[in-house]
Amino acid sequence: MSETNVLDRLIRARIQIQLKSPFFSYLSLYLKFKEDKKIGTMGVNEIGDLYYNPDFINPLSDEEIEGCLLHEILHLALRHLIRCGTRDKELFNISADLCVNWLVNENDYYLPKGALLPDRNGDFEMAGIKVENIGNKSAEIVYDELIKNLKKVVKLYGKNGGGKQIDKHIYTEGLTEEEKRKIEQVWEERTQEAMSVAQMRGDVPAGLDRLLKELHREQINWRTLLNKYITQQFPYDFSYHKYSKRSIGVGEYMPIELKEKVELAVCIDLSGSIGDKEYSDFMSEVIGIARAYQERCDIHFYSHDVEGYYGGLVRNGNIEEIRKIKLKGNGGTSYNPVIELMNKNRNIKAVVWLTDGYGDEITTKPNYPILWVLNKDGSDEIIKNYGRVVILKE
Repeated sequence: MSETNVLDRLIRARIQIQLKSPFFSYLSLYLKFKEDKKIGTMGVNEIGDLYYNPDFINPLSDEEIEGCLLHEILHLALRHLIRCGTRDKELFNISADLCVNWLVNENDYYLPKGALLPDRNGDFEMAGIKVENIGNKSAEIVYDELIKNLKKVVKLYGKNGGGKQIDKHIYTEGLTEEEKRKIEQVWEERTQEAMSVAQMRGDVPAGLDRLLKELHREQINWRTLLNKYITQQFPYDFSYHKYSKRSIGVGEYMPIELKEKVELAVCIDLSGSIGDKEYSDFMSEVIGIARAYQERCDIHFYSHDVEGYYGGLVRNGNIEEIRKIKLKGNGGTSYNPVIELMNKNRNIKAVVWLTDGYGDEITTKPNYPILWVLNKDGSDEIIKNYGRVVILKE
């Protein structure tokens, strides 16, 4: 089979994935296929460059190629190449492969014969090495269970993508910690966007939602979570009636991304317990988001003390208009009046709310999802049942 046909098969496999799964479809668009006969099998780096050896791809069935692509997509979605850290790379690769292959299998895709594959219960055992319930474990936990058998495991499965491993994990040398954080943030945002697409269509991949939630429970900068929450509200869809500009760069026909504008709300507790620095930090992030997504969202501004106040609507991320917003507030805290006020606005899709969490009991049910940004001395006792809470930290 010619090398051109090998690339065609990879492209065809991606298209099949796009027809089957909205989550994997979204992330598959970021894979960039690159032939490399020096690599034994295939592999992906931190930014999504997927290197492949035609001699590895040739004998695979179309279904097995789809499974291999899913394998690489999941490494990116779960940020395995960044999360390896200072761990032994070969052992962490094996641990990550076990986790990823279980997910591939759970979603009814096929892998090449001999791949590291737990059974349907998530258990894996070979040559006296056993790991149980992999479906409920991160790659780090699997790694910790295998580390006592480090030499034995690496000897069994070989290095550099040989043995029973179907891919090579390609680590870019010389990345700074700042560069790694930026790459991780990019894939976190892409993954959350993909999950939003899947949730809107009622087609979330089996076993993945829980693992992503566990991953997000790790310490996350509140600014990152705020940005992610905003992007989750944007509806995404694709159309093959018109090609994307990315088609030119990748040399294949890619669907265009359909974008719709949404209206969001920002609400600020001005009862006196939110300090100037906290208010300034919060508004700086709101301005940054408005600038980044000016074509995607309009923002309504609200504030409250014991009453609720409307500060106005800013369209298309107009930064100067945001800076001119004058919000009212003077003392005491009640959530219900401003909730009632926002409930009257049927266009609001979600609210980002800065508060200390203290006030009277919430008796008015909000008609929209809320991300509560709680100051460091605040309490979530009253608000925790009415949305997601993130702590405002340095």
